[in-house]
Amino acid sequence: MANSSRHVNSVSVVLASKPTPRQAQDVALLSNDGAEIDFCYRLRRSAKRKTLEIRVSDGQVTVAAPTLAPLKSIDAFVQSRRHWVLSKLCEQRSALNVIQARGFEAGAQWPYCGEMLTLAIECEPQKKVGSGVIREGSTLHIYLSGRSQKPHDEQVVDRLTQWYKQEASVVLAEKSRDMAHRLGLASILGNIKIRQTKTRWGHCTSKGDLQFNWLIMLAPEPVIDYLVAHEVCHLRHFNHSRAFWTLVESVCPEFRQHRQWLKLHGPGLRIQVPAR
Repeated sequence: MANSSRHVNSVSVVLASKPTPRQAQDVALLSNDGAEIDFCYRLRRSAKRKTLEIRVSDGQVTVAAPTLAPLKSIDAFVQSRRHWVLSKLCEQRSALNVIQARGFEAGAQWPYCGEMLTLAIECEPQKKVGSGVIREGSTLHIYLSGRSQKPHDEQVVDRLTQWYKQEASVVLAEKSRDMAHRLGLASILGNIKIRQTKTRWGHCTSKGDLQFNWLIMLAPEPVIDYLVAHEVCHLRHFNHSRAFWTLVESVCPEFRQHRQWLKLHGPGLRIQVPAR
């Protein structure tokens, strides 16, 4: 998912001295305009693995390799994927900036189905708070426990997480049932589950169960509707064939736009306490 507005024409990779199999490798990616992104990739070897694989997650780069793969070959592999690595690092750092820009103090604003909700923080130092979060219009009242030993930000994250999950369980279930009914698929729609995964926004099982990542609730509602349509359409076409995409387009004509939005902005749909 690329999230860099700047086009990079050429990139060179500078490799440090070769590490032992247990050491990390320092790499610098240089763009043609002089911008530099340094990272240190972690090398993980496995006797079961037969191919090289590179992953970029949360700004960290990991290379998985067979036990006997030469370091020279691994270095060459990293260099061959330099454009992709740079794109992912830029994308994830941009997402991190978006995440860190959201605050956890009173007055901070958080997205919900395309709306912006303003946080109002309440703390009762002498008593334990029960419900945690109450929404009134565009204001989200968050009640913190005076007995908790957790820092303020962590308490707010816990409350927000709980609230978004609860909203997702209601909203996504309703949207899924409505879409299944619209397509004549209500009879084969199974259970609807809410989870948090690193690699998927949604999933349809062979049994007709739908799974959604609750963080999608931070996206605009048309994007949420696209995700629901995508998964419900898998009840009829358990693949990504032309027939599948034709069905998706019949209920979500602008699905390409929404899919691209999710590709660009999906990494920023997170709730986490900034690193200190």
